[in-house]
Amino acid sequence: MSIEMTPVEFRKRFLTRLVAFSNMPKEVSARLSAFVHFDEALLFKFSLTHADIEFLTQYGLPRDAAPFLNFNAYSEHELDDMRALRGVPKNFFPIGQNGSGDMLGIDISSREVVYLNHDRDMERVFVNTSLYQFAECLCLYQEHSLAKTMVNCLSDIQRVDSNAAEKNTMWATEVTDYN
Repeated sequence: MSIEMTPVEFRKRFLTRLVAFSNMPKEVSARLSAFVHFDEALLFKFSLTHADIEFLTQYGLPRDAAPFLNFNAYSEHELDDMRALRGVPKNFFPIGQNGSGDMLGIDISSREVVYLNHDRDMERVFVNTSLYQFAECLCLYQEHSLAKTMVNCLSDIQRVDSNAAEKNTMWATEVTDYN
């Protein structure tokens, strides 16, 4: 497991889960293999790094991923509405939501992936130190879930991003709740 996984490797690795479900209906397979690609001009406008812009525009994120995450390339109008109506801060670039409807995104100042807990007045909850580590952890969680080896998942996540395995982070909570 490498922290240096390229975006191409991420996409290929993430899609290997479909092999486990080779007999699924084509509509379900199409949904599970769909990737969301982000608007390059909008990413530049929000001052994301070149590496993050390349990752999100050229390779994207899966439309759906365990644990109950979905990704969306929001329009500038949608982002403006989120800021005005939902209290999403200006230094936060939304990339999707978790299963509770909390906004998942990139903290522009730190490059960390976080979510904003709407039940706790948009409290910032740490997910990963970087987008690349987030992609690696998405793969790890999925692989452990399919292999039924979740007991080892958090230690693998810790090797990729030690901060992500600390108490009260998304991954620590998800893995603990799964077990």
